[in-house]
Amino acid sequence: MRFDRLMAIIALVAIIVLGIIVVLIYGSRAPQESYGSITLSATGVASGFPSEGEIVLFVNGTGMTTVAAEENLSLTISRLNITMLPYLHNNASKIKTISYILTKRYNPSAYEASETLDVLVPEVGNVTGILEKVASLNNTYIISVSSGLSSSDISTLRNESLSLALQNATGQAEILANGAALEVSNISVGRYYVYPYASFGLGASSPTSTSSKGGSSFFEGTDEVVEQITVTFRYELR
Repeated sequence: MRFDRLMAIIALVAIIVLGIIVVLIYGSRAPQESYGSITLSATGVASGFPSEGEIVLFVNGTGMTTVAAEENLSLTISRLNITMLPYLHNNASKIKTISYILTKRYNPSAYEASETLDVLVPEVGNVTGILEKVASLNNTYIISVSSGLSSSDISTLRNESLSLALQNATGQAEILANGAALEVSNISVGRYYVYPYASFGLGASSPTSTSSKGGSSFFEGTDEVVEQITVTFRYELR
């Protein structure tokens, strides 16, 4: 009799303990929400007017000796700098030497010192003025002329094109998610591209025109900055 009561008590305790375990394991679990994800690639394009100009010049000086050739080259470059600096905000650092060459001519016999210069024009509207002045200088030759966006322009247009790319990706994701609320879980930014107008080389006709900004400009039209991104969206499954 005592044994039967003991077994009953043990069985009851076992049931109670098992119930407590079940409650602890399953009772504390909240309903799990189910989510889906969508990963898309998209492109954004922003455009702006070229703000800078770039001119590549070839300058030389000749003389019967190397010293004379270098002195004549120095004189020509000094005149060139005086001519260009007012168009460069008086910033001589905008003029950089790409190469320097000293050679001997044999017909007629003389030495030639030459430099190739890269000139960054902060305002594209000043390119025409520089070209007109440079054309009147001796021993100075225009190799190429181009326009482009400044670093700050590119930064601004990158932000704009990234925003447009995200809008494009979101629009596609909304269609695929059938109207479910979307949450961006990851954005991967790929390479960006700048598409400027081509430069005009030596001997090309001068495309001077009036830009939509007004005033005389060596170039017209716009440059484009293109951003490519990959976006992962998270949404609740219904």
